[in-house]
Amino acid sequence: MAKIKVFIAPSNGLSLPELGHFRHGEHELELTSAQVAQLESDDAEGVSIVKSGSQAPSSEAIRPVSDVDLSAAIVAAVAQLDQTNAALWTQAAGVPTTAALSNALGYPVTASERDAALLAV
Repeated sequence: MAKIKVFIAPSNGLSLPELGHFRHGEHELELTSAQVAQLESDDAEGVSIVKSGSQAPSSEAIRPVSDVDLSAAIVAAVAQLDQTNAALWTQAAGVPTTAALSNALGYPVTASERDAALLAV
């Protein structure tokens, strides 16, 4: 089990299988590696891992306010990710995991935000 910080995006919260219901915002959870893998998958829409292991986001990173600026930041982060590191990419769609983007940017990114940014390219 590892302590992982997650961000729940939906304003009404989200129920996570085997973990319970969580309100919007950041939460520190004790998770198994299987649970972390589930949260990193696209099946966990609305959940971003904020900190995983030694990859802590910069405390000075400021999330863009506008959708245009957020999309630009996401696209720039995708370009910087190691394409040979399979752990950073989803198996099904071949797009970056939300955890990889959140770690690279220093703030939570949801799957829907990632997908919208990549569609705009």
